[in-house]
Amino acid sequence: GDVLLVAGADDAGAFYGLQSLRQLIRKDASGLRILGARIRDWPYKPFRAVKIYLPGSANIPFFQRFVRDFVALYKFNRIVIEMNAGMRLDRHPELNAGWIDFANDLYYRRLDHPEAPNRQGSNSSHQDTADGRVIEKEDVAGMVRFAARNFAEVIPEIPSLSHSYYLLTRHPDLSEVPGAEWPDTYCPYNPKSYDLLFDVLDEYIEVTHPRMIHMGHDEWGMDI
Repeated sequence: GDVLLVAGADDAGAFYGLQSLRQLIRKDASGLRILGARIRDWPYKPFRAVKIYLPGSANIPFFQRFVRDFVALYKFNRIVIEMNAGMRLDRHPELNAGWIDFANDLYYRRLDHPEAPNRQGSNSSHQDTADGRVIEKEDVAGMVRFAARNFAEVIPEIPSLSHSYYLLTRHPDLSEVPGAEWPDTYCPYNPKSYDLLFDVLDEYIEVTHPRMIHMGHDEWGMDI
């Protein structure tokens, strides 16, 4: 009745055992109490992830609380973070400037996605990534480190082919759809599309050191 024991086969196991203990804590008029229980537990699935957008600088503290009090507490072990041009890009600063212009325009017009020529559909824009602004590389690296301390691996999502507004705001010549106001997909037959994409990938890899990258490729509609 007066002993608390958390034990795991490894550090991650002990950490998740602590999260089970957190879930047993109750508060009532007499104060805090812990329900008596004996729990033997292990993950049902090896891959347990949540997907979010990169937060803006003002929301990094919220990200940390989210990791501590939701991701860790409920034993998720991966966080997929969509990046776009929300991190400062030294090789292509024009993408950061274009990203801010793009977000400002859609916020001002209250659009979820921009108009496309010939009544063609376009991807949702995800302009709220980084709150429509740009954060520093050290901020991104710090989020990765904070997640790792809570046994959550960050998987950067770098949209490619579709949802590629962030690549094309200053490079409309690479667009798959000529004349698009804000192009959403690059031309997959143009080698320059990949030169640009791989430059961006390299910068994110250098900062986040991921074991896995989410490449996107959803909601693609070809202009025929």
